[in-house]
Amino acid sequence: MVAIVPSEAELTKLLNEKFTCSFRPGYVTVQGFVLPKRYLELEQRIQDFEVFDTDLWICGFPKTGTNWISEIAWLILHDLDYEGAKELNYRRTKTLEQVIYITRNPMDVSISYYHQSVNYEGFSGTLDDLCKLFLFDKINYGPFSKHVLSFWEKRNSRNFLFLKYEDMKRNLSKVIQGVAELLGKRLTDEETARLQEHASFESMKTNPAVNKQKIMEQFEKSGGKIKSPFIRSGKVGGYKSEMPEHFIPQFHYWMKKRFEGSGLDLVNV
Repeated sequence: MVAIVPSEAELTKLLNEKFTCSFRPGYVTVQGFVLPKRYLELEQRIQDFEVFDTDLWICGFPKTGTNWISEIAWLILHDLDYEGAKELNYRRTKTLEQVIYITRNPMDVSISYYHQSVNYEGFSGTLDDLCKLFLFDKINYGPFSKHVLSFWEKRNSRNFLFLKYEDMKRNLSKVIQGVAELLGKRLTDEETARLQEHASFESMKTNPAVNKQKIMEQFEKSGGKIKSPFIRSGKVGGYKSEMPEHFIPQFHYWMKKRFEGSGLDLVNV
């Protein structure tokens, strides 16, 4: 297919003019990834960060379902402590020597990323602008494909679980059992059913801890304007009703080229 490829200078200008705010004044490229400029202040601390073989790492590109799977993992590790799960705590995840990685159809990711960026990250561009940044690897924390494939290559490693957002939507009970098995926990059918209800999308939308309610309130007090909740739609294939039509074939072509030969299918999910 024929597509107009923007220049590196055009993409960099678009990123810096449309995707900056007081807490993200600029960007740097580190090992091929686009990161907030503040990374330079934290680089040495990150390099010196002590990693233990008892750590649990929940990883994923923004807007792929990390908050969702974190809620499930925390509850399984803490014997289904639903009261404790009501507290918003970035450090609340108990540690084990495991890795859980979650990904999602990048077209849905880009739409969700756009709404979050407009609401909470100072993005002043259009959906077209964000799709362009996404496709041509200038999106914050991108490239998406490099991020995903770096973990996909480790999917058969010991104590590693690779998940798709779409599988969670399709069969949440099966995903819950898979996470429990990875974490060395056993759940009864009744416990699984209750956790499935708690972790349903409808329940997550009304859960203040998962829906970042306190953070949103602080953001509004500081002058921010929120147009949609943190957990917004969550639909599989929701991009079809929002993405500009001319970008859909571009994304399909991009996905075929980026993931061809990897064995990972993020289109037919």
